[in-house]
Amino acid sequence: MNNFLVIFVSLAFVSACGKKDESKPASSTGIAELQGTWISACHPYEESDSIDRLTEVYSGTTAVSTRVVYSDAACTVPELTSKLTATASAAGDAATPAGAKKINYTISGLTLTPNAAAIVSDLNANGYCGFTDWALNTEKNLVGSTCDEEQIMAGEVIYAIYKLNSATEMSHGMADDTYDQSTEAKRPIRFDTFVYTKQ
Repeated sequence: MNNFLVIFVSLAFVSACGKKDESKPASSTGIAELQGTWISACHPYEESDSIDRLTEVYSGTTAVSTRVVYSDAACTVPELTSKLTATASAAGDAATPAGAKKINYTISGLTLTPNAAAIVSDLNANGYCGFTDWALNTEKNLVGSTCDEEQIMAGEVIYAIYKLNSATEMSHGMADDTYDQSTEAKRPIRFDTFVYTKQ
């Protein structure tokens, strides 16, 4: 697996960490149309030769996004698992693309779990996120750590978009260098190429 040190933070709704924003309190109610579990099909990750599958679970205002990276196309041999926990709040309709709705995610947790011995060795050899005690199938909390020269902090806000294509199919925005989800003005303006199916 190549480039695994970059991909784990690129979760479904977080292709780049946002800015800390304490001026906007979280909504006291969840987004009704998103409640439940949404799962993507196995698909190639665009910045590596890996295959991954993403799962999002919305319960009230809490959103948990899990990305599992696999070494095989059938998604049966996991290599790396990341899990991001956030508070999700609706932020109105987006002007672009058509049908998009704005959603803000305020980060409260981020963990990483290596699921293959080779990944454990690489993480430890690189002192990834400041740790040299990575262990197989053992989750590590990364909030407050510096990974890839970026400090991951609770309270950071991801400015994202989504669209329900039907009652059981959802699309998320695709972040890029220009629209990196770090501010209101940098919300994505196009959708990703894969979709999520409600379970």
